[in-house]
Amino acid sequence: MVRRWAGWLAFAVVGVLVLIRPGVTGRPVGGTAEAMVLPAAPVSGACLDADGTPGSLAGVTPVGWAGFVACAEAKSGEVVWVRDLPAGTPLTEYQQLARSLGSRCTESAEDFVGAGTLRTVVPADAAGGDGSGVDAVTAGAGRLGFDPAGDAAAGGLDASAVGPRTTVVEWTPGMSLSTRWVIPDRVQRAAGRGWLACVVEPTWRGSYTGAARGALAGGRLPAAFGVCWSQLSSGSGRSLEHCRQPHQAQLLATTSVPEDTAADGVAVTRACRAVATRLLGRADPTMGGAVRIATADGGADGSDTRVLTCSVTAPTGRLVDGVVGLGDAPVPLLR
Repeated sequence: MVRRWAGWLAFAVVGVLVLIRPGVTGRPVGGTAEAMVLPAAPVSGACLDADGTPGSLAGVTPVGWAGFVACAEAKSGEVVWVRDLPAGTPLTEYQQLARSLGSRCTESAEDFVGAGTLRTVVPADAAGGDGSGVDAVTAGAGRLGFDPAGDAAAGGLDASAVGPRTTVVEWTPGMSLSTRWVIPDRVQRAAGRGWLACVVEPTWRGSYTGAARGALAGGRLPAAFGVCWSQLSSGSGRSLEHCRQPHQAQLLATTSVPEDTAADGVAVTRACRAVATRLLGRADPTMGGAVRIATADGGADGSDTRVLTCSVTAPTGRLVDGVVGLGDAPVPLLR
């Protein structure tokens, strides 16, 4: 009887071994091992994926090889420039370099978008208030601000070329942008990749379409980079709104003027109209009377200067998109 149970036990053990042996020893799997191919460093103009951008690590954002998309797709930012770094660069050095180059990244981002100052020269006998008598709007270097009659040379212009009794107004285009630093993620750094990229993105974080590159130099400024107000009222009553949401006004440009300059003065009004024509990209910036071009007091800019704004406003209805670079496209007006 004992021998019979011993026999059955031996048989059961053999059966269990037969059942589990394939799982213990494994089975052969076909295929050939291949090395992972990592992408090269991004280039200026490359676009960051709106959905694949993780949070930053003390000022830098690690991005994997899937972190970039075709620029025709929705994106969260665009690469302005890239600096190559040696393989094995520690994370702390990336962070230190990003801090030291912060101002350069911001300035480069503004140039990338085309945010140079716009200079207008208003002769004393300029015709009407429609800007038709204003000299051609030209890109200026540095900030001139407001230069009244007889003092044009102080702003870097030849007074004889400007002529007597003229007013020079230099505007800064209105936009809302920020920057971030992007670096290769841990996998890429471990494989020897090293680069630091300056990226421009809208202050309104999230995805956008279109291109920031050259948007203020003949392109179309994406709505996310615009500065729009849901309700245009004086002082602190203005509330910012994304330009893709219904809004009453969009900022086109600002200028710094002496304290006693009238916001609705003839010279400033004409200069604002001329700048609006340039930035909207159409001969009639009022779009057939659908909108108005207006100047307003933007508040103190120092002890003896203040800011004036030049904006496009919808007296009736609401704008539902940005208008900078609109050109001959339909007016984005919701009545």
